[in-house]
Amino acid sequence: GNLRGHVAKLLPVADFRRLLDAADEEGPAWGFPAGLLAADLCDLGPPDEPDVCFGHLAGRFWERTSFFSQLALALSASLQGEQWPPDSGAYHAPRKLAGACMRLATGLDISQDTTSRVELLDLVAPLAEVVA
Repeated sequence: GNLRGHVAKLLPVADFRRLLDAADEEGPAWGFPAGLLAADLCDLGPPDEPDVCFGHLAGRFWERTSFFSQLALALSASLQGEQWPPDSGAYHAPRKLAGACMRLATGLDISQDTTSRVELLDLVAPLAEVVA
């Protein structure tokens, strides 16, 4: 089955926004996983607004939380077998984080969004380490 598709179908816009707002208030220990969820869903749309993608809805949240920088640091930490965010107890698999990067690269309209394009370029070095 397609877990991503099932999650997207169960997450209306208002709930998704509430999730991001709550995560934003809690700080990096919650903000990073919420950003990662948004990255994994970035090319899909919520059930109540299927023409809008989660990536578009998450854009400001990603900016506020420096998500792309956090993702690069998480990739580096995962390659060292370290937790991210620090002291969170969360150990990420490099291939899962690389998958999120792939979804971001293919799911965001970076031709229109120069900020995302620049942010994604920061992920190249840690991604190269994943495949090396």
